[in-house]
Amino acid sequence: MVVAIMLVPLFTSAQPGLNGPNGPNGNGGQFGRKGGGFGNSEMWMDRIPDLTDQQKTDIKAIHTAAQQDILPLRNKLNEQQASLQSLQTANSPDMKAINKTIDEISATEAQIGKRRAEAHQDVRKLLTDDQRVALDSQFQRRGRNGGQGRLGNGGQGRPCPRGYGRSN
Repeated sequence: MVVAIMLVPLFTSAQPGLNGPNGPNGNGGQFGRKGGGFGNSEMWMDRIPDLTDQQKTDIKAIHTAAQQDILPLRNKLNEQQASLQSLQTANSPDMKAINKTIDEISATEAQIGKRRAEAHQDVRKLLTDDQRVALDSQFQRRGRNGGQGRLGNGGQGRPCPRGYGRSN
């Protein structure tokens, strides 16, 4: 049985060097994402019916504030992941340090997820019922990964490594 991993990135930004346009997969976004979620707010806002200019302005303000909060967390996460890589490839790996770093990564990822969820709910508060349905439907499709490859990369890049995302 295959276990689906749902990733619903609401506020993402492509970061150079991590599978970005010039990254190893050349597929235009961190972990293969192509500016999904709120990363390109103009793109998804066009899919919500009858947004007023004030709603668009408010959504952009929410997006900017969330990005400002998330950026230092993303930087911290990148540093933690680099540290984990160093710990895991050491000649004498220290499992206690590896496990501690994994826990720190999980905590940082949780902070990012919580901030994204907060911003998403702030956007939903600005919308009418019909607009909320359109927004929620859009992110449900994205969350199911739409049949795309690993982490929503449109089938580009590498497939999931053997054993990841699976249950025996």
